[in-house]
Amino acid sequence: MGIELDHLFVCTAPGAPQAEDLVQFGLLEGPPNQHPGQGTANRRFSFKNAMIELLWVSDAEESQSEFTRRT
Repeated sequence: MGIELDHLFVCTAPGAPQAEDLVQFGLLEGPPNQHPGQGTANRRFSFKNAMIELLWVSDAEESQSEFTRRT
């Protein structure tokens, strides 16, 4: 049985300033996303068969709510 990595999460500082290095390297950035109710946000870079998601906590209180506790 083979394993295929298709989604890489990288936890970052707010705003994911590290994304600028990926852009300078030549990667194309997709649209950023807010995760309402989860207290997180991201910047992402998609490939033909995978994605790098730079993820950060945008609202600490919301990220620790009862709704998100399991994750």
